[in-house]
Parts: sequence; C-alpha cells; structure tokens
Amino acid sequence: MAPFFDEATRRRVRMAKVPGIDNPPFCREIGRVVLDFTGMTTITFGDTVVVNRRFVEGPAPVGDLVERALGPATG
Repeated sequence: MAPFFDEATRRRVRMAKVPGIDNPPFCREIGRVVLDFTGMTTITFGDTVVVNRRFVEGPAPVGDLVERALGPATG
C-alpha cells in the first residue's frame, strides 16, 4: 500500500469488516433494486472502507482490493 498512498492517507483511512452488506431500505421503498449492494466486496464511505466478509477471507484485505477500495477515499 505504501507505494501508492502517502502516509497521511494510510493513517486517515479505516477499514471495517462486516458479515455482509445489505441493500438499503430505500430499495424496498421504490420497489426495485437499483444497485445490488449484497454482491459488493467493498464500499467506500468517505475515509472508511467497509469490507464484506462473504467475499474476503482472513484478518485483513490485501493486494489490489485495498488499492481499489482506497482510491475513492483519497479524492
């Protein structure tokens, strides 16, 4: 991760592993799924990356998964 992101970014960004990512309630309210969140490996919210445990094993996500997830957190 160090070659791609400066130290300030690496310190600021947090990663949280969750058992699964559900579709938001508004999908039920509008009667259809616009974007299926349940199949996502990660979702980035500001400086927090939520990792779906259904698709990532082990104590920490690695490799290109981390790099792709951190991209939106740096902008």
